[in-house]
Amino acid sequence: MQFKTHNRPHSSHWTSHCGIIILNQKYSLNILQDGIDNGRFILADIHHASTAATTEAGPTSSSPSSPPITTILNIYGRSHLHSDRAAFYTSLLEIPVIFDTLHQETSPVLIMGDFNYSYEQHQRADGSLTSAPEAWVSLLARQFIDCFQDQKQPTWKSTVSSSIIDFIFCSSKDYHRIHDAEQRFLSTSWTDHAMLGISFQFQNIERRGPGAWKANPFLARRKDYRSALAGHLQSIQATYTEIQSFSTAQHTWDWVKSEVKLFTKSFQLEDNNWRRQQIRRLQKKRNRMYRQQKNRGLYFSVLETIETQIAALQESLAEIDILKAGKFWRENGEKSAGYIKRSGNSRDQQSHIAALRDPTTQELSTDPDEMQHIASAFYTQLFTPDTLDFTAIDSLLSSIPPSLKLTAEDRDILTAPIDFDDILESCKNAPRQSSPGSDGIPYEILNLVIRYPPYRPLLITVFNDALQNAVFPDTWNESIMTLLKKKGDSTDMRNYRPLSLANCDYKYFTRLINRRMMEVAPKLINSNQIGFVPGKYIAENGLRCQLIMEDAQLHYDIADQRDLPAPCSKDIGLLLDQEKAYDRVNLSYFRLVLHHYGFPPAIINCIHNLMALNTIKININGYFTPEVPKLRGFKQGDPLSCICYDLAFETFLQAILQDEDFAGYTLGSHQDSSTHPVPSVNTKLLCYADDALVFINNRNDLRLLDYYMDLFCRASNAKFNYNKVEAFSLSGRDHWPFWQRQLEAMHIHHLHSRKDDLPLIYLGFPLVQSTAQRQNHVQSIISKLEVAVKLHSIRSLSVVGKATVVNTLVLSKCWYIFRVTALTQQDIQSITSVAIRFLKSGIFPAIPWSTWTLPKNQGGLGILDVKAQYAALYFRWIQPLLTVSYTTLDDISPLSRMLIHYINNINHSSHHQVPLLLPTTRRIFLRRTRMATIDIIYKSIDLLPRNFDSVRISHATSLQLPLQAVLYVSPHSTFRLPTKLREMKVLDVFQHNTDHHFLHWKDTSDPSLRSWKLAPKKLFNGLASGDLLLQPFFQPLCLPSPAPDNGRVDSAIDFTPLATSLTFPTGTHIFSAIPTKTFRQACATALVPSHLRAINGHAWKSFWSLALTMVQRNVLYRFISNSIPHKSLLHRVFTDLHPSPLCTICSISTETSVHFLFHCPPKATVWRAIIFEFLWPTVSIQDIITAITSLDFHNIKYCQRSEVSAPIIVILTLANIWRAHFRTVFDATPFEAQTIIANIRADVIRRINEDQVHSTI
Repeated sequence: MQFKTHNRPHSSHWTSHCGIIILNQKYSLNILQDGIDNGRFILADIHHASTAATTEAGPTSSSPSSPPITTILNIYGRSHLHSDRAAFYTSLLEIPVIFDTLHQETSPVLIMGDFNYSYEQHQRADGSLTSAPEAWVSLLARQFIDCFQDQKQPTWKSTVSSSIIDFIFCSSKDYHRIHDAEQRFLSTSWTDHAMLGISFQFQNIERRGPGAWKANPFLARRKDYRSALAGHLQSIQATYTEIQSFSTAQHTWDWVKSEVKLFTKSFQLEDNNWRRQQIRRLQKKRNRMYRQQKNRGLYFSVLETIETQIAALQESLAEIDILKAGKFWRENGEKSAGYIKRSGNSRDQQSHIAALRDPTTQELSTDPDEMQHIASAFYTQLFTPDTLDFTAIDSLLSSIPPSLKLTAEDRDILTAPIDFDDILESCKNAPRQSSPGSDGIPYEILNLVIRYPPYRPLLITVFNDALQNAVFPDTWNESIMTLLKKKGDSTDMRNYRPLSLANCDYKYFTRLINRRMMEVAPKLINSNQIGFVPGKYIAENGLRCQLIMEDAQLHYDIADQRDLPAPCSKDIGLLLDQEKAYDRVNLSYFRLVLHHYGFPPAIINCIHNLMALNTIKININGYFTPEVPKLRGFKQGDPLSCICYDLAFETFLQAILQDEDFAGYTLGSHQDSSTHPVPSVNTKLLCYADDALVFINNRNDLRLLDYYMDLFCRASNAKFNYNKVEAFSLSGRDHWPFWQRQLEAMHIHHLHSRKDDLPLIYLGFPLVQSTAQRQNHVQSIISKLEVAVKLHSIRSLSVVGKATVVNTLVLSKCWYIFRVTALTQQDIQSITSVAIRFLKSGIFPAIPWSTWTLPKNQGGLGILDVKAQYAALYFRWIQPLLTVSYTTLDDISPLSRMLIHYINNINHSSHHQVPLLLPTTRRIFLRRTRMATIDIIYKSIDLLPRNFDSVRISHATSLQLPLQAVLYVSPHSTFRLPTKLREMKVLDVFQHNTDHHFLHWKDTSDPSLRSWKLAPKKLFNGLASGDLLLQPFFQPLCLPSPAPDNGRVDSAIDFTPLATSLTFPTGTHIFSAIPTKTFRQACATALVPSHLRAINGHAWKSFWSLALTMVQRNVLYRFISNSIPHKSLLHRVFTDLHPSPLCTICSISTETSVHFLFHCPPKATVWRAIIFEFLWPTVSIQDIITAITSLDFHNIKYCQRSEVSAPIIVILTLANIWRAHFRTVFDATPFEAQTIIANIRADVIRRINEDQVHSTI
């Protein structure tokens, strides 16, 4: 029997005679030895994957540190003379590792395979066997037990005889672990042997328990389940009505859910596949007949009929599975990123806790009961509130500005009665995939129950009772807690993140309350806290921190390069770390916080009881602890917890923000002139949920921070991990001597600076302090990309599959940090090179990168150009700056305000839009030590095309422009601009004539021109001589114009018209959000090659939508894109390897791409036969070539087989010619037209069957 598998190499081992394959990725194979006659035996250990010693190349031959689950000896005995058979077993026992393994008693041993001898037929009178030596037979009898013993039936059957020659032996001491020994008949078209199977209960190192039951969410998509569920709900309607008469709404709803759970459990147990069900029934019937020895003769004819039926069903199932797999791969194998990722990765291992350390005794335990006790004790203590310090609470609450209160309108929003539409809205917004709680009912199934009309009034009552009276169903107070491993010691309970799995109806309710909270609560939260606040994005704080660090470093760079004294400030940042931040919040403290903000009492009671009346069962490797009361903290995983934590933590943040003695970091001015003053921007802290970053300017700041940390802990039960707090120098300079005493007093023993090799990570972004840190971080990214690429390099992917992998599984790992981190062009190129190497592998001549990045409707593969995507992601920060009005600066985000300051500060500008839009006005006044944010901002906006010629701005606006923005040197002139020009504005040499409304050059005697010395005169002479010219948009301003209708002169300064000159695709303008795709389209410069341009977008769309295999798609696309490796090309590039350009097949003509696939005589024969058999006979080979190069198959659209289209016939033919050609090249297989035609026929039949597979089931 030929066994085909696509499992990864470490899961199997094959010789010429034997094979061992592991289908479950939880286990791994460790080969000890194989041999005798090219592998008549394999000796291997089976290990749990988590303990196996493996390398990148697969399993090693060295023994893993832990004992194996079992050792397997797989045998295929010789089948010739009895003496040869006996000699095989003698040789086997003479191999040291075999002898030692079979005689050891430390680990279980299984011996299995085709022994090619029978105890019934080959046994002598003295009990010995003719085909096996006494040493072998006695060893099995003494130390092993036949797993099937007396239940064995014939395992081999020919047309004339049958016998028992296949065995599974288990070491005697481990036989008690054998269960469910089963023998199955297999179709005789596959094998003449039966299949033997056993269940082996090994000593599971994971010791996993049964876990919690949960329904399969995909049941909700099945029509039969939905119909059956509706029928069941209808059948219990009378009982439901009766229960309603004496139970509360909450108990009634819990009863409904219990009925749904019982019904779904029962439904899942039923196997609706009648073929598999019938096979099991027939196998049992056959085995019963074989066990009845006395009646075997009577059953003989019946057995033959049963075996025929089993074989037919098995072959039918296998054929259907093959067809389904082929169709599914064609449709999803290269277009679905999720499918590629799942099929490329090993199955994720279930999170396993190997051991836990008792925090009291410090003893390590692996016993399941003891680990449950440790977890239960830990969380009982964690969830038990500490005594509150009400003085500390009052102090924190008093720091909140009085204006931060809910209004009456806000309170009405929170307490408005819930109707069914509100519930449905929660259903719509629920995630598609979410683990259910203790009832096991997922969102998809619960949604069916909620929409069942008789239950609507009940559900409305339950939800409104919860909102108004804080009365909940009992199941809402039950949660399952799973523990997710964090970094650090895995035996320490503190290094696990607890995730609460609440029931989905509970989450529907809290999702509804959270939606209301999100409407009113953000106004209570300071702008530096962006965790889970609508309209905020995590990268905002990452970029703000980066700007602050660049500003601090700039102070030192200026001092160094101007030989000035070093700045006095030694600013640092502290990344605070809280232990179990969500779980430690005291709920009584939280009630007081909500009351202070003016939340209605009903909402306060509702939220408090949702959190405080819970009991938790902790899942430790599938075993559950006794219930643990959760008396404090918010549930991680609860939709409501995030906004609640923000409010609870806000008191600490406000205490720092409102303290005038706390300096924080101030972005001042680096300018040495007061001509363009830049207002300062002060930042004391940044926060994302509980991840707080505090900026320290002086020792008093650090003292105050320590005070507020202690105050918050006493008020809320919080606990800061001082040993995990990370301190870093904002400037990158080493200020440890200055801060050492105070930091060590807080148990902080290191100040991160540019001397460190790697940057600190804040919210996933590197806090780069030096070029070396940036380079090291980029190299770590490239290493991760190379690992991802290597995983998919062994797969047979077409150009579409490769593009999908690159876009969604490789380059997507970069987009997050690209939003913040400043990278060099070399960094971007290094990242791009990883993708290019993957795309080029296996394709010669290579498809150009410019073609890969073209849109798919232009013949490209739609791969995101890394440089353009980097710029597009950064443009997110730039766009709001282009349209901001200086009259609304108070309304913009803190990040935009900081960016405006940053740009103006660097350019000595008063209007940030000017250097952004007019590159000639930018100042480079300092040599920077590393890549900065401003560089990426410039590169991003400079990619966009623009045209200022038709722009119309006001006279007042034009006077604020730098003078060099309105002048340019004539292309044929050698005029040299004066140095002073860089500092001059238009208003320095031009003035506004208010009578005739135009700008003109100031009078040469104007005293204001003297400060610029000779520069104005030189510029005036340049304009007069024609060496200098005015920009087109400025020229109309220098011409007299009529007075405005209202008589008022426009004195507003507005640079928005300049921003509107940026060119975007039709229908997009600068005032609307610019998606990254639109940005890339706007800055696209690659020309579409003529051979791709000849095909219209509709034809490309049809081509990409075809469900094709790798070879089928690649051959067609490579022919269109001129990437066929024909001999003419190979001879030109590799003359030594290919001395002749003649065709490999016919050896007559020079091989071009057209000759390669069409005009070579044997290949032309194939085409003519296919045309005659499948297409319209008048179609020519040239018609087919024309159709392919234009992707227009209209002229050859007729096909003699209605089940398949003419383009598919052409593509199947191309693929078979391609395969046959390279079999000739690499395997010396003759190119035979009739064989290829037969293969094409078979492919056509297979394609038709795959497309019709669903009607076969």
